[in-house]
Amino acid sequence: MKRTLAGFAFLGAFAGVCAAQPDVLINTPVVKAYETIELSIDSDFGASNPYDYAAVNVSAVFRHSGGKTVTVDGFYMADYEYDAEKNSYAEKGGGFRIRFTPDRAGKWRYTVKAVKNKKTIFEPKRGEFECVQGGSKGFIGISRVDPLFFEYSNRERYFPVGMNMSWYKEGGFADYVKWVERFSSHGGDLIRVWMANWSFGIEWDGPIGDYGKRQKHAFMLDQVFGLCESLGVKIMLTLVPHGEFSTRVNTNWEWSPYNIKNDGLFAEPEKFFTDKVAKEAFKNRLRYICLLYTSPSPRDRTRSRMPSSA
Repeated sequence: MKRTLAGFAFLGAFAGVCAAQPDVLINTPVVKAYETIELSIDSDFGASNPYDYAAVNVSAVFRHSGGKTVTVDGFYMADYEYDAEKNSYAEKGGGFRIRFTPDRAGKWRYTVKAVKNKKTIFEPKRGEFECVQGGSKGFIGISRVDPLFFEYSNRERYFPVGMNMSWYKEGGFADYVKWVERFSSHGGDLIRVWMANWSFGIEWDGPIGDYGKRQKHAFMLDQVFGLCESLGVKIMLTLVPHGEFSTRVNTNWEWSPYNIKNDGLFAEPEKFFTDKVAKEAFKNRLRYICLLYTSPSPRDRTRSRMPSSA
């Protein structure tokens, strides 16, 4: 009898992993070096807060034919249909996304998995894509010749010409279309954008660590990144405006989700820098932002069903 019960327990666990497995979609089977591959899984895996990496994490391991291996976490994001004429948004579901920018040509293979509450809940899916050489200069980093300057991966010097475009006005994304197109036509190639609570901030209007009520703002900033990428304009992203944790200068502390008056953690904003829970929440926010925005959005490509096997 014990052996039979153990068998049922195993089958139940196996069914929990394999039943109703969502599809994994890839945006393109061929990509140029330094362009973005996006894997999509239209599911939240039943997570009460899919933005909490401690609760649920979807990731992929990418392996190049030459031996390089890169592990990339995913992020949950709501999708929207944008009407440019009306400058309006209609939500159309969402799911986990994994973005990866290959830095070299050749065949890349990947394996996708999902872990919830430290247990694998998604049977690993495998696929591949081809990366070909393109015209991109690569990533921008500190110059290997002179650390006072920047350079691209191909060692070409990058000397930015920029200005502040910190937040939109009444037009939202349409403001950035007008501003960035005009700016780039005059030789500008760098803008600074703020993730402020009145514009693109994602951790506001809700409990700490839950970005669900700010997904339209996240999507809009993703649009701005895509727009700038298409025009050769870079973004310097300001992650925390000074007023978010200030009671003296341009203060927004009264409305902060970290304020105990708003069911937050503490009464004095200074504790943000020492409170263990606050620090973990902020690291979660930074992780989400980096994974969403460090690779440009490939929204101009059509997703296709990936060739996968267990």
